[in-house]
Amino acid sequence: MNTQQNPSGPRIFNQVTEAQQYEILKKKAARREREVHRVRRNRIIGIFSVLILVFVVQIAMVSLRTSKINSQVSASKVQYQKAEQTNKVLKGQVKQLKDETYVGKLIRYKYYYSKPGETIYNLPTRDFELSTQNGE
Repeated sequence: MNTQQNPSGPRIFNQVTEAQQYEILKKKAARREREVHRVRRNRIIGIFSVLILVFVVQIAMVSLRTSKINSQVSASKVQYQKAEQTNKVLKGQVKQLKDETYVGKLIRYKYYYSKPGETIYNLPTRDFELSTQNGE
């Protein structure tokens, strides 16, 4: 480029030359390119952040469900053990009710029946009641 004289007329000293304009345009283009890359990078980071957030929420929900199921399982185990104990007690009572001597004692105690020639004395005790209820 001719810096001394411009083909359209004399050069004004505070005016930008063509080389300077070219440099300014190059800088603007580089700045625009960096801006485009920055926006693209931020979008990619945003998309990955949303995906990671979704996965973390899913993991938290699965963990919450697992702990809830575990607590239900432990509660069911406790309930099962209580039912087993009740079943043992009831089986013991069934076994006792099949025994004729026990049934005879139980009927005589509860309903004040007596054998011929037997006298009943009613004494206030709770030992026999507790032993019949516990299956002893």
